[in-house]
Amino acid sequence: MQRAYAAKDSSKLKVTTAVMGFMPLYVSFCSFMLGMVALSRYATDGDVTPDQTFALISRDIMDINRFGYWTVTFMLCGSVAALMSTTDSLLMSVSSAFLNDVLKPYVFIGYSQTFYVRTANITTLLVCIVCVGMVAADLDLSTLVAF
Repeated sequence: MQRAYAAKDSSKLKVTTAVMGFMPLYVSFCSFMLGMVALSRYATDGDVTPDQTFALISRDIMDINRFGYWTVTFMLCGSVAALMSTTDSLLMSVSSAFLNDVLKPYVFIGYSQTFYVRTANITTLLVCIVCVGMVAADLDLSTLVAF
């Protein structure tokens, strides 16, 4: 949805959507290759788990030279940016769904659009507070699903 708002015209939106359709294939290929490199380098080490492969390969790349160091730095920055973008989209979706499916039809009927936007912002803030509280309390989420 954000791509649709950011596109200047429909042809650029079509190109962007087509490129983004192939990105999962590219990411999957890179992840597969990272796993193959880690398997070839660390298969003999019995102490290495699959969770450690990214950090080990990143360390090896950083140890090569300054270019490797900055490559890993930018790769990690890109990963954090992608994580933050995904989290932002999820928060906007949750607040929009809660507002449009619960609050708008049942609680706040007939208010202005400005009021609904402000309510969505407050809902996003409340969802963030609940999520941070769950992390701070170190809750085991499997107990929530066990019901």
